[in-house]
Amino acid sequence: MAIATHSAQADVDTIVGLMCQSIEHTHSKRSQDALACLDEGVRLAPAFFPCRVARARLLADMQRYDDALADLNYVRRLVHLPDVEAGFTVIFDAAMASISARLSADGQDAAAYVQRAKVHEQALDSAAALADYERALRLGANDGATHMARANILCESGRHADAVAAYEHLLDLGRDNALAWYNRGNALQKLGRLGDAIDSYRRAVAIVPEFAEAWLEIAHCLLARGEHAEGWRMYEWRWQTAQLAPTRLASAQPQWSGQPGHTVLLWAEQGLGDAIQFARFIPRVVERAGRVVVRAPAVLHGLLSTLDPRITILSDAEPPPPHDSHCPLMSLPLVLGITRDEQLSDQPYVSADAARGQAWQAQLGAWPQPQPHRAPRIGLCWAGRKAGAARAYNPTRDIPLAALAPLAALDAQFICLQQTYSGTEDELLAAWPNFAAIRQGLETLADTAALMSQLDLIITVDTAVAHLAGALGKPCWLLLRRSSEWRWRQTGTTTPWYASIRIFRQQTEGNWNDVVHKVAGSLIELWRQQIKEP
Repeated sequence: MAIATHSAQADVDTIVGLMCQSIEHTHSKRSQDALACLDEGVRLAPAFFPCRVARARLLADMQRYDDALADLNYVRRLVHLPDVEAGFTVIFDAAMASISARLSADGQDAAAYVQRAKVHEQALDSAAALADYERALRLGANDGATHMARANILCESGRHADAVAAYEHLLDLGRDNALAWYNRGNALQKLGRLGDAIDSYRRAVAIVPEFAEAWLEIAHCLLARGEHAEGWRMYEWRWQTAQLAPTRLASAQPQWSGQPGHTVLLWAEQGLGDAIQFARFIPRVVERAGRVVVRAPAVLHGLLSTLDPRITILSDAEPPPPHDSHCPLMSLPLVLGITRDEQLSDQPYVSADAARGQAWQAQLGAWPQPQPHRAPRIGLCWAGRKAGAARAYNPTRDIPLAALAPLAALDAQFICLQQTYSGTEDELLAAWPNFAAIRQGLETLADTAALMSQLDLIITVDTAVAHLAGALGKPCWLLLRRSSEWRWRQTGTTTPWYASIRIFRQQTEGNWNDVVHKVAGSLIELWRQQIKEP
């Protein structure tokens, strides 16, 4: 039996053996040896939850509470397990009790405030963490790590200008380290100061030339400015980053460089939206190369099959087939020589199955209409996929369903394009007139494409739903946070990637109310125009 990990296939017997050794070391009071075994188990199989949970318990016993909670948060982000939720609460409470006892004995213990701040961070309580870091600094914890942690909290809390000042203060203290320059660049990028951000990242790589994350952020800034040639070249640094290096396809064959007469294996990387966005280039590879095989998650297969009848599609759960060369989808702009927006091709490049569309039409038609004429049918997606308990809601991307209330009063039929939402959202939707929740039938993106084919408009946040609508050429209104991803640029209401997408951007960080009211007003104006048409 094998365990699938981000990097390879790790034999379960090896991992269990390491866990058993850890138990033996623990019984012999050799905590560090026990921890070393679990560290190796996590390294071999990062997503093997029992090993992470065991390490969390051991770390908690060693009073390394924030590290313990970090392990449990890793699990919580991926899956909801009641035992893990209960364990998180137990360790958090133990941490608070232990630190409170230290502070009762010595209220000037700066290290205790730092430790409590780290625990608050793992509990996603940024305000409490920031207060504790600042208290520690006032008490004399003048080390670089505490200054950096405070600056990071400011950045994560959306206080990007304050974060820039905090990073600059750290640098002014003489701590000219690459990470401070890198984090400063991240904050500047959030503020839209791309040129300054690039300068900051370049200071980071001047200190650490192989700082892959900094090179990648330079790529993001360049691509956000439409500088394709240099941006796509820099984007290859992603394969050297800690996050993406383990996900690279293990192949003995070279990466495809555009030559003809090859069997080319193209493989999806990162998210479903990324795969849809860059699938536009697959037909161009077919024209250049010989045989093309696409390896992608099964949920994409039906959709990708409409790209070109000459491609073969395989599951990413299967071993890679024989091939002469390979290429990740998001490297295709570099290989194909994309240097201008005009080369992105904004024409629809996938299609919906007509029979499935007719089936959805029959179901949509069965729902009661609010008035004699057919109300516009609008697909709605306000949040991305929710996998686990931690960070189930992404505050910078997702919109609280309650904030969409102004849309509920409009004369329209809203159709939910997401299948997972909370119990609280269920209650809000139950009171939303003319809202239809799709509980079944959206197992694949081809199913969603068929449903979209029967809708008049899609309104969505930055998820795969937006990419799917754009790839289909369906009218789509994309609701973006102020500091959006590189692919959507920083300004404007259109995108060179998709002709059918109209962008509604936050003007201030975290303020969705203005965006929603603008959407509601635009819908009313759109309907007025349509009524006037003969």
